Amino acid sequence: MRIPKEFKDKIFQALDNRLLSRIEEVKQHRALKLGKDIDERFAWDCFWCLSVEVRESLNIYENGFNDNNLGTVLKDYVKNRPEFNI
Repeated sequence: MRIPKEFKDKIFQALDNRLLSRIEEVKQHRALKLGKDIDERFAWDCFWCLSVEVRESLNIYENGFNDNNLGTVLKDYVKNRPEFNI
């Protein structure tokens, strides 16, 4: 299942709101290079930085999406944010 652009934009906006104001902290975390797949791990770490309320408000799983769909969106988010490059 493909995640619609509007929904993807909603996820990107939530992540931007949380992460871009903390760019130095985010870059320090990325520099740790955690996990076997560094980019995927970092993308999921970004998602888990969102508050529970924000994650729940996105209604990801209620809309029929799964972790694979979300993982693709999260990796796309990280790839499209040059601010996170170290």
